[in-house]
Order: sequence, then structure tokens, then C-alpha cells
Amino acid sequence: MLVELNPQIFKKEVFCISSKGFNQRDAYRVMLRKYPDVMNIEQMCDALKVSTKTGYKLLHEGKIPAMKIGRSYRIPKAHLFTYLQICGQHCQAKNRQC
Repeated sequence: MLVELNPQIFKKEVFCISSKGFNQRDAYRVMLRKYPDVMNIEQMCDALKVSTKTGYKLLHEGKIPAMKIGRSYRIPKAHLFTYLQICGQHCQAKNRQC
């Protein structure tokens, strides 16, 4: 069963919900919609709900690619989408919830 939501709710974006819920791509898009296309470390950590220390660890380990400009990092939102998809696939492969 597909239900079309009011586009005003999602800033003029229409998402379809099946009986299984949002698909993964739409869920990430909704989750990150309030953040800019290129984030700083604080915004990235807020979006992922992790500490700044954990955020820096993810960057240093190369799990989330980022650009270093001077002393600060810039993280494209597309890289967060990729990281979240990889984490989601990893959790599904392990048959557990993260």
C-alpha cells in the first residue's frame, strides 16, 4: 500500500511510504535535510548523533572522506549518505540493528 504525503511537510519533496516504511535513501534525505550540502565537524557530529571525538576518529580512520581546509574539515553531505548506506548494509549483513 503506497501513501503519498503532503509535500509541504517535506519542503516540497514527495516521499512514498510502503507498508515497510521509508526506503533507506529517503530516510537519510529526511534525516539530513536541515544540514547544508557541505558541513563542518560539529554539524556532521550533530547529524550522526556522535561526540566530536568520535567524529574526528571517523575522519582520521577514513570512514568518512573529508576535505581539510586550513585547520578545519569540510564534509560533503554526499559522503555522509555513503557512510550511512555502508553502515546500514553492514548491520543487515550481521542481521542486527545498529
